[in-house]
Amino acid sequence: MSISTGQCGIRHEIVCTCKASDRAAIVATLSWMQSKNPFLKPKQKPLVVGHRGVPLLHQENTAAGIRRAVELGLDAVEFDVMRTKDGKLVLFHDEDTERLTGVPGKLQDMTWDQVSQLRIQKTIDMGKDINGRRVVLNYEREEPIPLLEEVLSEFASQIALEVELKPPAPSWFGRKVGAQVGEMIKRLGVDDSVIVVSFDLFKLLTLEKATPELHSGITYCDELLDSISKWVERLPVLRDRFAERTGHDSPESVLNAIMEANKVARMVSSSVISSEWVLIDDDTISTLRAKGILAIGAFTLFPLDVAYEKRLLTDDETLAECDRLASLGVDWIETDDPVRLRDHLYK
Repeated sequence: MSISTGQCGIRHEIVCTCKASDRAAIVATLSWMQSKNPFLKPKQKPLVVGHRGVPLLHQENTAAGIRRAVELGLDAVEFDVMRTKDGKLVLFHDEDTERLTGVPGKLQDMTWDQVSQLRIQKTIDMGKDINGRRVVLNYEREEPIPLLEEVLSEFASQIALEVELKPPAPSWFGRKVGAQVGEMIKRLGVDDSVIVVSFDLFKLLTLEKATPELHSGITYCDELLDSISKWVERLPVLRDRFAERTGHDSPESVLNAIMEANKVARMVSSSVISSEWVLIDDDTISTLRAKGILAIGAFTLFPLDVAYEKRLLTDDETLAECDRLASLGVDWIETDDPVRLRDHLYK
């Protein structure tokens, strides 16, 4: 195998006589070293990524939140993208609009004219924290739901962007949103600032087919443990056989083994992987890099949306987990308190 690299007009030929199983890691290493994308560039410490913006200061998935992230000098932000009934791409997390806007309804069943009339409320109930206290966020004013194209156009030159395709449940009928997002990113010329992730393989497949040059990847979260637990309970022979072959027998370790095997990510040509922090063990990063993954991120530390969290940490435990992830070499960490995490990482 011959690999070409170039810097300042100089062409280098590296002839690899290594076995095929090592080639993916070599290609990945060269791509990683040459990348302009902040998520993929070599780094000493992980990027601090504002989860859905800066939700402590502004409502999630809003232009105001991303604008504040830029003002704070954050490395990157993550936000969610959904498609309206008439094909407009907007920033929004929930399938139902009621929690965030107070107006019940399915966003995917609404036109852009309808969605554009909605506002993210000033008061949002986030559930209960680790001490059982209800978390209620209060903001100064209501915020509109932004279009993806407007967000990419305004912010991609100022801050790195992690785009998550929603809704998370795999949907054959919703698959085309992947291609639509990829084509928009290419048309706007912002691919050096953006990565795209999703739980939905169908969306990633259409994105990869339409725009294979973009960096995209599968997302793993601990909600999948519910499904795995049911299979382990129903089919103990499957659990025993898996444990015999891999040494893993708990649902959490089974999901970690699936992620590290990289077969699912390879199906959708993932170049990056986004993982719930609890699924990353001591050899996850090195294992995935050896299999050609260019960047691995972790989510979500200091979470405000506690309804989605299966395991809550104290503040001290969270900072310790941040240190562990950084020492393992993760490329980015998503957090609902990016200023605090950045101050700790770069103290």
